[in-house]
This record gives sequence, structure tokens and C-alpha cells, in this order.
Amino acid sequence: MRSQRRLVRPLSAVNLEPNTFIGGVAAEIPTKAALATKLEIAEGNISNFTIVGNDIECTISNDYSLTTENFRNNAIITYYKDFGGKLIIMGGSIFRDCSKFKVGYFKACTLFSSSTGNNSIFRGTSNLRLYVPLEVSTQNAGSPNPDMANASYVGYIENYTSPNAITNLSIGTKYATALQLNFTPPSSLNAIDFYECYANGVKKNNISASGGYITGLNPDTTYTITINAVDIYYNKSGFSNSVSDTTSATYVIPVSNIISYYKLEGNALDANSVNNGTPNAITYVNGLVGNGLSLNGTSSFVNLNTTNLVGGKSAFTITIPFKNLGKTTNNVLYGSWSEPNYKIIIWINGGKLEFYTYTTTTIGGAFFNFSDTANFHIAHAIYDGSVMKMELDGVESPNSYARTGAITTLGETERIGRFGSNYGNAIIDELLIWDVALNPVQRMEVNSKLLSGQYII
Repeated sequence: MRSQRRLVRPLSAVNLEPNTFIGGVAAEIPTKAALATKLEIAEGNISNFTIVGNDIECTISNDYSLTTENFRNNAIITYYKDFGGKLIIMGGSIFRDCSKFKVGYFKACTLFSSSTGNNSIFRGTSNLRLYVPLEVSTQNAGSPNPDMANASYVGYIENYTSPNAITNLSIGTKYATALQLNFTPPSSLNAIDFYECYANGVKKNNISASGGYITGLNPDTTYTITINAVDIYYNKSGFSNSVSDTTSATYVIPVSNIISYYKLEGNALDANSVNNGTPNAITYVNGLVGNGLSLNGTSSFVNLNTTNLVGGKSAFTITIPFKNLGKTTNNVLYGSWSEPNYKIIIWINGGKLEFYTYTTTTIGGAFFNFSDTANFHIAHAIYDGSVMKMELDGVESPNSYARTGAITTLGETERIGRFGSNYGNAIIDELLIWDVALNPVQRMEVNSKLLSGQYII
């Protein structure tokens, strides 16, 4: 297996290469001693301890186990990659409720607490990709270890042969916060899963194929871009040829398609002056951009005083930046009740982010696993006249629901934080309602602008 470090900065002595990479935790594990305590291993078994941005990398020399819920409820860990195969046993709830934990690579770990029961090792994660030894796929009487069920994707490692590098990367369409990347897929023994995109040497995002976009860029800025291919077992190619180009100076956000925009800066006024809201039991706190409103879970909501924001529409997008404050069931972000049906509902319910609409029937369901209470997230609920879908933090859910027709205008007025007798428990800021289904690039630029602290208009 080619290590991540070798892709970035080759070292002359192979035995000195880092073999363990832990993402996002440098602030709380700032020293080798702190890491030894966290992993319950001797400090002398750790060498080459290095902090790179918010991440940790090191060399671990001896086999070890994680058995005491070492990272449970950790709100900042993003990945754990054991390329050296030193982690061999993992106990229950090790990464439970780690909301940002997205990649786990465990080269030699074949004992995940129990082979016959789900021990919540990865429960409460979202969009987690796991890479584990092949034998884990048959541990449970010929079926996968039950803990694998909490991952969105599991790669059962069969070999360590890397794809070839891309040699003809080029830039296509240019946007304010993204550049389109075109290339010929390289040859590979194993199927290629995705491509990692780097701008000026910094990892930005993954794409699934040529024609995708490297995102998270700044307007009117020149970048040098490289990518590498990653196969289904997390074997990585070398870097592609590099290309340089400049992002556009202007955004492609369709501001003329905004129906209503609630900045929630100490009030519930519509920035378009069309549908001012009436707040009830609302407090205002720090939000994503300036202030946002805080919903108490029992009586707080904003009445938007109309049934025609998404009501009557056969295409729309609702953009909701939010921070969950802990309510796990019927936690309403946006809703309207049309007896006896859901007219429109976006809520956190049973650890899922759900979206429903009603025309003549109720259609919708769960789009994401969701439990995080530590961070702001940006959700887009999208209906284009034929399909309902959702995006969370720039990732479109693989789930979608077919439907046609305009959303009913019957029933109660549309509301922030209330649906019938159900109330929300969250901080909501910069809520936008559009009369079009925003495309992925438009959603990306909305996210980028909000995350940089800017209002949309």
C-alpha cells in the first residue's frame, strides 16, 4: 500500500515513513504524549509525530488495540488511516457519534469487538467510507461483520495495486469558487472509486469522474491544480500533471430566483420584502453569517404568513443553514401541515435528515443519517418537478424520490421551526427559498459565499 505521505513528500528511509494519519484532531492531541494517552500505547512506540494543519501523522511501531471508546462523541475527527496495519482490535463505540468522521482505513483490523453483533463502533456517523480486510466480509456466518452496516461504503481490501497516474488533466468551465476538471481515466487493476483534487497542494474535495469540479476556491484567484485516482480499496495513484488557471471574478448564484430570504439578524423580515415572518418565542444568537434564530424545541417558531412560498410551486429549493441543538425526534427546521398529510416538512427525526412534500400524496423520506450537535451545516431541499433530492454540506444524497405536480397550497401557513404541534430545536440562519431547483454549481457557490461569512444579497 502506498502511504499518503509518499504521495506528498517522499522520504529516503522507508522505515521512517508515517503509517498512521488522524484528521482534524491536532488541537486536542497536540503532542506525542497526548496521542499515546489517547491510543493507550507507550509513547516510545510513536515516532515522527507531526502536525500538518489540523491533522496528525506519525509512525507507530507495535500492534495495538482501541477498546475504551477512545474517540466516542469526538466532534472534530475527520479520518483515521492505519496504513501500517498496526491497529488489530477495535472495541465497541470507538467512533460512535463522530459526526465529521468520513474515512476509516484499517489495513489489518479483523476483530471489530464481535463478529456477530453490531457494537456501535461507527454508529452515529454520516457518509462514512470504511476500508477493511477481506475476511471481515464473511465474519458473521458468511456475511459481513454487523458493524459495517453503519458505513455508507465498505471496501474489503483484496490487493494493494495502485492505479496509474493521470497524464492529461485540463481545465474546463471556470466559476468563482470552482474549476471544471477534464481528463482521461487512467488504467487500473481495480475499479477507480473517486479522484482527490488539490489546489496549490491543499486537498479540496473528491470527484467521481472527468467533468467534475474542484471546489472551495476564491473568486479571481490563480490556482495550480493536481488530482490523483483512488480505487475501491483506497489504493492511490501518483499525482497527475499540474495545470494552472484563474477562477471567475463573479458568482453564478441566480439571485433573481430568490422568493424570500430570511437573514434573521434580530428579526424575521424577508430581505426581498415579500413575506415578512412573525416570530414567536424566538431568541437571536450567533449564526453562520451574523446572527441567527434559536428554536427552543417547545414553543419557538416563525410564521411566514403565507401558504405560497413552496405551496403552488412545481420547482423550488429551500436552503437551510442550521445547527442541531439536540432534539432527536420531530426536530422541525421548516414545515407546513395539510390535514392529514405533510404539505412540506424538513426535519431531523430518529437520527435522519428527512424531507417530504404533498401534492395529492405524501412522498419523501430520509436522505442522510444525522446526529451532530456541534457544528453548522448547510442543507438544500430540492424539487425540480420530477424528483425530490437533498444536499448536505456539498454532498448530494444518493436517495431521491420521484414526484410530479405542484405542492398543495392547502393547510396551515409555512413556518420556520414548526409543523403542526411539532417544534424545532436548532439554530437557523440565512434561510432562502428559491423558485427553481438549484443545480450543483449554484448550490456550491451559495455554500461557498455563506461559509465565507457573506450574505447572498
